[in-house]
Amino acid sequence: MTDHPPQAGATYSKTVDGFESCFATNHLGHFLFTNLIRPRLLASARPRVVNVSSGVHRACGIKFDDFNFSDGKTFVMHEAYAQSKTANIHFTVALHERWGIDAFAPTPGRQFVRLWNCVSVSG
Repeated sequence: MTDHPPQAGATYSKTVDGFESCFATNHLGHFLFTNLIRPRLLASARPRVVNVSSGVHRACGIKFDDFNFSDGKTFVMHEAYAQSKTANIHFTVALHERWGIDAFAPTPGRQFVRLWNCVSVSG
């Protein structure tokens, strides 16, 4: 199984459940789906999970005390994206350690896609 729907929004938004949208899309969706199919994964001869990550995870850890960016007041798009990718890596490690399955969090390298058109880059 491969989890990879990258999403990063230029503006703050929340899901109907109250989670910051980037975190919900890039991490919580993977987490929920993987846990829902856990019985099938563990019944497989050689289960593997691939959570596509990003090198941007180095930019920000998980803000456990404020993962919703103070309801958008302190929202920074690249930090939200980095936080979601850091969560993917923690989840991937936990899958291996707790479930004993092969789990990977590769980064596809630097990709220039329109996902980042909303980001201002200064040198």
